[in-house]
Amino acid sequence: NWGIAYDATTRKPLGRAVVRIFDKKYNKLLETQVTDSEGKYAFFAGKNIYYVTADREGYERAVSPDIDLTKQSLGGVRAPIALVPKAPISSNTK
Repeated sequence: NWGIAYDATTRKPLGRAVVRIFDKKYNKLLETQVTDSEGKYAFFAGKNIYYVTADREGYERAVSPDIDLTKQSLGGVRAPIALVPKAPISSNTK
C-alpha cells in the first residue's frame, strides 16, 4: 500500500515530488523521499503523531492533516497528498 502525491486539479500522480515526514510534537524532520513516476511514497513509523509535506516545482507546498499512529504498534504513513499548482506569474511588460 502506498501514499500518492497528486495534482489537486487533474488528480494525476506527481513523480519527483519531495515528500517529508515530521514528528508533530517536536516539529522534527524524520525522513525525506522522492516520489516515483507514479507519485508513490511510504514511510514506516512508530507510535506517534506525524504530518507529511510535499513539494514540487510549479506547485504550492502541501501539508497533510495529522496522522495519529499512537494506537498502533508499528505503522506505515501512506496519506494521499494533493499539490495545488501555483498561479502563473503575470508579467506587465511595456
